Amino acid sequence: MQNEMKFKTNRISINVLNYNTFEKTKRCIISCLSQENIDSRVLLIDNCSTDGSAEKLREEFGDRIDYLFTDSNYGYAKGNNLGVEDSLAKGYRYSMILNSDTELVGTDLLSKMVNLFSEENTIGIVAPQIYNVSASGLILNQNEC
Repeated sequence: MQNEMKFKTNRISINVLNYNTFEKTKRCIISCLSQENIDSRVLLIDNCSTDGSAEKLREEFGDRIDYLFTDSNYGYAKGNNLGVEDSLAKGYRYSMILNSDTELVGTDLLSKMVNLFSEENTIGIVAPQIYNVSASGLILNQNEC
């Protein structure tokens, strides 16, 4: 008999990895908290920051977000994997890995992304368009073939 995971329906964990980036992470989390029409939570994974940013973020956001503090700097991949493992253990169906130097634009980006999964059952990964901010404006980040 195969084990089936019990998920909280369409709930998404927004996993933000922090390492010594208080201001950037703060702006990132604020953009996440502005998302509407979606059952989500923000999980701050602090990768053993040494500049006090973890404490400042906890002071800033309190119980509006969840926290996972590591005892060592595990790097990008393992830090994010710890967040995904935490989300799965808590029954979240989806995890969004978000760099701390990014911001979600608008208030419905997450709901649109999650809706794609319910519309098409063969989709395994969804990603938004990513723009770089430059002196001349926003530039779509894309690979050239």
